[in-house]
Amino acid sequence: MRRENLTKEDIIQFSQNTCKWVKEFARPTKKTKTSKIEQEGLYQCTDVTPYMHVLAFHIPLFMQELLQQNLCLRWFTISGIEKKNHEHVRLFFGRTTMGGGTEQTVAYQINSFEN
Repeated sequence: MRRENLTKEDIIQFSQNTCKWVKEFARPTKKTKTSKIEQEGLYQCTDVTPYMHVLAFHIPLFMQELLQQNLCLRWFTISGIEKKNHEHVRLFFGRTTMGGGTEQTVAYQINSFEN
């Protein structure tokens, strides 16, 4: 998946592998009729995170759309959004836990920081 030139088959294989991985992650415990455990489960279905869901069920669709437009998912990044989120968290919690905080709302603080 680190290649830039993926084929449709590569994307299908990626989709199958990630779906299999999520299903294995949320595998239930299998018991016999006498309640003897045949296969130990790993986690509950509720333990599947939104990131895991997106990786298995949405990223392959994005990859197919990009392939049709001769683009590659590796060319895109959200590091700018992650950095902005980090700055908002740092500023908000830095101001609320030190010095008694401010009287301004969080939305106002974020808006004034951005503008």
